Amino acid sequence: MTFDLVDFLVPVGVALAFLCLCWLYALGVRGGRPLTSFMRRTLIYGPLFVLGLGYLMMFAGNLHWPRTVLFVLIALWGAVVVLLAWWRYRRTSL
Repeated sequence: MTFDLVDFLVPVGVALAFLCLCWLYALGVRGGRPLTSFMRRTLIYGPLFVLGLGYLMMFAGNLHWPRTVLFVLIALWGAVVVLLAWWRYRRTSL
């Protein structure tokens, strides 16, 4: 069980690629017009979820965790990201 620098850089690269693809898709949907506030927020939380997912998969693979634990942790990470988004939305709307 060793962690290399590549193990930490691959999830970042995947999250950046996901961000770029989502941004290009959103621009295509809007026809070049500025993105809505919902789209901009989605461009923040989507790659954040993908980044956390990549790190969870890296740790689960290197530490030989069972797949059921990995699926539970992914669900918990998704819940944390959703709660963070909801909290920030409620904070700005009040």
